[in-house]
Amino acid sequence: MNKSFYKKSIMAMLFVLIYIAASTAFAQILPLPVLQDLTNSNIKRRILYDAIQAAAVIPFAVTYFRDTAFRKIKISSKWIPWGLIGVCAILVTIILPERVYAFWFYLIIVGCGEEFVFRGYLHRELRKAFYFKVSVILGGLVFGFAHGYSHFMVLGGPITGILSELGGGIVGALIFSAIYEKSNSIGWPILIHACLDFTGYLV
Repeated sequence: MNKSFYKKSIMAMLFVLIYIAASTAFAQILPLPVLQDLTNSNIKRRILYDAIQAAAVIPFAVTYFRDTAFRKIKISSKWIPWGLIGVCAILVTIILPERVYAFWFYLIIVGCGEEFVFRGYLHRELRKAFYFKVSVILGGLVFGFAHGYSHFMVLGGPITGILSELGGGIVGALIFSAIYEKSNSIGWPILIHACLDFTGYLV
């Protein structure tokens, strides 16, 4: 394996850690009640914040769509999950209009945000240097740390919560990375991740 791939994978991990630190610091700008309120009535108070958070993910998304592996995928395989995302958005708008903003939050900020960063960018870079299992463990540790650090800094959870999130991060990375590699599309992990979290929100 070319040593440059190892260096690039380390740089990718550092870059994602910087992104985590920056996004977590940015999340502390809004009062906690505003952050936790995903109802349509709260749109005006958080729309700019969410837009900036979404914009921060664009560089990660660009690296994915510009990758040669993506351009080699058959057209149908590329766009099926995105079509299903559109169908889900229409159904939510019709059936649960009062939860539309929450759906888009979990789709754009959570689904697209986390999957483009951790699978579409970090996992893809790690796979250039490591086997699947190693990539999942390394990526999962960063994924778990992101959740634990956010809960600690923003929600005021215990610092030990960071350690407890590491195992869950590896499990989550295993599931979503496997879906990503098997489907050869970031669209499926985004769709599944967003729907799971949105369902949890409704429940």
